[in-house]
Amino acid sequence: MLHFAILAGLVFLAYSVLNGGRSSEDMTISVSSFEIERLAALYDTEAGTRPNDRDLQALINDHIKQQALAREARALGMADGDVVIERRLVQKMIFMLSETRTVSTPNEDELRAWFDQNQDQFREPERTTFDHIFFSSADDPKIEATLSALTDDPELAWRQRGNPFMLQRSYSDITRSELIHVFGIDFATQMDSLESESRQWQGPLRSDLGTHLVRINARQASYIPEFSDIQNAVEQAWRDQAQRQETARKIQSIVDKYNVEIEGIPRK
Repeated sequence: MLHFAILAGLVFLAYSVLNGGRSSEDMTISVSSFEIERLAALYDTEAGTRPNDRDLQALINDHIKQQALAREARALGMADGDVVIERRLVQKMIFMLSETRTVSTPNEDELRAWFDQNQDQFREPERTTFDHIFFSSADDPKIEATLSALTDDPELAWRQRGNPFMLQRSYSDITRSELIHVFGIDFATQMDSLESESRQWQGPLRSDLGTHLVRINARQASYIPEFSDIQNAVEQAWRDQAQRQETARKIQSIVDKYNVEIEGIPRK
C-alpha cells in the first residue's frame, strides 16, 4: 500500500505544480446553450422524454465534472500514448474535416463522363426467382421419386413434398450474394448451371442445409442502369468520392506540417 500512497502523492504534487502555471482560460469551463440543448436531446433519445429542471441541472453538473476531470487528466499527461484516446481524437478530427464541405456541384456533362468511367459500381446484380423442395438427407429415396413425379406435372402438390424447411420455399429476385448467405457457395455455384427457361424441376442440389430440388421461375441478367434513371444516385456517389479525396488532401496537408523521423528508415 505504501507505493500506492507515494504514487498518489507524486500525482498530486504534479497537479499542484501544473495548476500554478495554467491560465484563467484553461481553468474556465463554459457550458453554452448549444451544449445544454445537446445534453437535453441526448437525454430525450435515451429516456424518451425531455429532462425536467432537476434532471437538466444534474446533466449539466455531470458535464462539468467530466470536463474538469478530463482537463486535469490531460494536464497530467494521462492521455499521452493512450491508443484508445488517440484513435477517438483521430475519428473526431476526420469527422470535422469531412463535415467542412468544399466540394462543388458537378454539371451534367461532368457527371456523365464520371459515370462512364465508373459504371461497374452501379451495376445491378443478377437476380433469380425460384422454388425449392428440401430434403434433410441426400440419400432420401423420395428425391428421385419426387423429381420424376414433378417432371410429369410441375405443380403436383410440390409444397407438401420433401421435409419441413425452416426458411422459405420460394425466393423472389434473390442475388447471388444472398443465395450464398442463405444456402452456401456450393449451392449458388450449382444454381449458375441450371437451365432457366423451361420452368422444370431440376437437381438434386447440395447446400449447407441439405439437398434440394429446384425450379427456376425467372432469371434477370446483371445490367447497368441508364444514367437518366439513376442520376441522383450517381451525383451522390460522385460527391462522396470527391469528399473523400478532399478529406484525404486535408489530412495530408496536416501531416506535411510535421517533421517526421522514423528510426532506421530515411524519409523519402
